Amino acid sequence: MRAVKNGLACLAMLSACFALAVNPVQAEGRTKSQIELFLQDQDAVLKRGSFVDISVKTQGVPGLFGIQFELVYDPELLELPGKNSVEISESFQAWVIKNDPETGIIQIAATRKSLPEDAEENLPLAKFRFRTLTSGNAEVSLQEIKAVDAVPREIQLSSAEEPVVEISIKDPAANAGKGRRDGGS
Repeated sequence: MRAVKNGLACLAMLSACFALAVNPVQAEGRTKSQIELFLQDQDAVLKRGSFVDISVKTQGVPGLFGIQFELVYDPELLELPGKNSVEISESFQAWVIKNDPETGIIQIAATRKSLPEDAEENLPLAKFRFRTLTSGNAEVSLQEIKAVDAVPREIQLSSAEEPVVEISIKDPAANAGKGRRDGGS
């Protein structure tokens, strides 16, 4: 019960920081500040029952101190198989990691363990390990992204569209028995 209260208090604190961030920071004359999704060392076509790692990283974000986002996935095609399926970068303290396996929404809220420099940074934020459940085409996307610096001011992350990773899952049983059958003459 105490852990739940502490978690809610931390979430309230982060929400207050995001609410106070009224002056957005924009990286003028710099590279675009972005948050991106990446498939790690795997093909976009997987077999049912295999694992896929998806990373969330920042690119060119100046002075990132706190971030919250939702990772959305199709719970009929993908699942997080356990508590160790979500890894937060060592540079960050995760205050909220909440997965709703029925809706396929993972909520993350984290702050830096130390004050950031103002320099643009490319940082790993989190890694998610999913298991494929059945064949189909799955999408994993980032939504509701909010970032602040240490002042706190909102950091504008540029993205024409929400970051999306597409995964095609094949059923290995569907390919079984499709080999050549000769009559043997």
